[in-house]
Amino acid sequence: MLKNYLLAALRNIKRKKVFSLINIIGMAVGMAGFAFFAHLAGVKLNADKFHKNGNRIYGVIQVLTQENKEDIHTAFTPAPLSKTLSSEFPEIEKAVRILHGGSIILKKDRDSFYEQNLLLVDPDFFNIFSFKLTSGDPDTALKQPNSIVLSESAVKKYFGEEDPIGQVLLLAKKNPLTVTGVSQNIPRTSSLRFEFLVSMETMRSLSSNILDDWKVNRHMTFILLSKDVDSTSIEQKLPLFISKHIADTPDAPKKMYLFPFLDFRMKSSHITSLMSSTHPVGVYIMFGIGTLLLLIVSINFINLSIARNIYRTKEVGLRKVIGASRMQLVRQFLGESILLAFIALPAAVILYETLNPLFNTILKDVSLFTMTSQVSNSIWNYPFLLKYMILAAVLTGIFSGFYPALVLSSFRPVQILKGSVQSGRKKRRGTKLMIVFQFTLAVFFIAAAGLIKNQTSHLFNADFGFNRERVAIVRTSGETREKLETLKAEFKRHPYILMAAGSPGLPLDWSEQLPIMPADVTAEEALTMEAYGIDYDFIEVLDMKITEGRSFSRETSDKNSFILSKEALAKLDWQTAVGKQIKVGERTGTVIGVVEDFIFTDIGFNIPPAALYLDTENLNFLFLKYSSSADFAALSSDLKEIWQALFPDLPF
Repeated sequence: MLKNYLLAALRNIKRKKVFSLINIIGMAVGMAGFAFFAHLAGVKLNADKFHKNGNRIYGVIQVLTQENKEDIHTAFTPAPLSKTLSSEFPEIEKAVRILHGGSIILKKDRDSFYEQNLLLVDPDFFNIFSFKLTSGDPDTALKQPNSIVLSESAVKKYFGEEDPIGQVLLLAKKNPLTVTGVSQNIPRTSSLRFEFLVSMETMRSLSSNILDDWKVNRHMTFILLSKDVDSTSIEQKLPLFISKHIADTPDAPKKMYLFPFLDFRMKSSHITSLMSSTHPVGVYIMFGIGTLLLLIVSINFINLSIARNIYRTKEVGLRKVIGASRMQLVRQFLGESILLAFIALPAAVILYETLNPLFNTILKDVSLFTMTSQVSNSIWNYPFLLKYMILAAVLTGIFSGFYPALVLSSFRPVQILKGSVQSGRKKRRGTKLMIVFQFTLAVFFIAAAGLIKNQTSHLFNADFGFNRERVAIVRTSGETREKLETLKAEFKRHPYILMAAGSPGLPLDWSEQLPIMPADVTAEEALTMEAYGIDYDFIEVLDMKITEGRSFSRETSDKNSFILSKEALAKLDWQTAVGKQIKVGERTGTVIGVVEDFIFTDIGFNIPPAALYLDTENLNFLFLKYSSSADFAALSSDLKEIWQALFPDLPF
């Protein structure tokens, strides 16, 4: 019977080539669109499931009480906790500490870079987590001090096509690290991200006391429980463990508990940690958008199928006359629609693979998603996506064929053979409703696409109160501060550099809130505003508009001077500000100017009130205004030469 259904379906598809082709193309496009959104959602739903022992891994969480009496949940714990837990709880098979290296310099020969994705870990890291090494022994790669494991992308960055094993990188300009392994690039399904792994014992040469200090909470602690061990049996013993090893002080943890490793991606938004986390609502929205795309092509199939009912009524009548039941006819028509969906599946995969690089480029350009993984988003790298697409094909086929199958199989043989078949009013109404629904969904997607395009355009072109054009940014650090004025002077000698100024932070990623109040009011009346320490000429480099008074000047003593935004003026209920005394945090001084409103914090719905003051001691970035006639690549090369002449050991 199944063979007959299949042969009948293939004959019908072959006989109605145009109808079948339209539906196959529609289904392929719908399933490819579904795949894009299902991938974004699936990497979160399937996070960390590639770890062999993932269901036995737990993070140790502390509940700490802050000064404001509120509790915070943090995965950062003392360094000695790991070994102490392992020695006192036989239920724990292995334990590992993870410490983020911060922004740290790695150097090979003359090339050096600031690296943000370096972790210090214990030797059992690869025995607990299922990250694979392409070179090196996972049991010993991180056992010795001054050992480092690199990801495949990091190897290309530092060594090109050379074999890195046994070669040396310099950490923080003084610690030689020997490469002992190479790991595969981290997939996007991993909540734990890294490019470099350094043996934890290396920390003793960087900060000798931290590994033995119970008062410093900087390490994440993960434990692997023995098989058939319930985590609650350990949690019940943790209060006694805390009282035994941690002094009863206000900084002591109020509580400790175990958090499942596989829940970090979707359920850890309340926990401070190094792990990537996602709110479930975003995942459901992604699946919802993909499902709506499938719904559109399914309704398209239904409408086309019902429109050509007249060509199949005689077939239905003859089948019923020779004894076919309604259920057999329903199964036949459902089989046809499912077969069409599976014929469309390979086309959908090809379409996804072809357009995926473009799709990822768009996502990166509009900064909607963080695409940190070096692993391709190909369907073959994420097996769950193929499962989703097969399931989508089945459901699309069933949903697309179910209603037409019911309609066609409901006709009576006598009416069909007499030629008196007519669609009922209810059936016509159902068809009209589906057409309206299909067009409504289409209009929704067109409107949503237009809205996203307009919002993205606004993001790139909006006036944030400063001019972003022709401004290059050079990162500095504490090691450059002694020669910072010399560096600025050398940069400004370049014929294409017009101005230079420093700042502690980067606009649109910079926030520092302080209490601000007129000098004649009490602290209780202070308003909280954004307060930014800047360098001389910073306002001029970014073309910020002074509307009252003046900017900071080297010719006058402006160390105790402030410039307010117009919104700050409104919050203080002042008509004019120049000459008034004000207190910003612990600084007291005179307002010398008012600037047009600007946004340095993350983009929000309201422009925050803000104050500017001079802070030339903590400059982390140099802003260089360059000429419109400059070739940026050549300019960057020239600036690098100037930098290396002054700071040969620091990354440019």
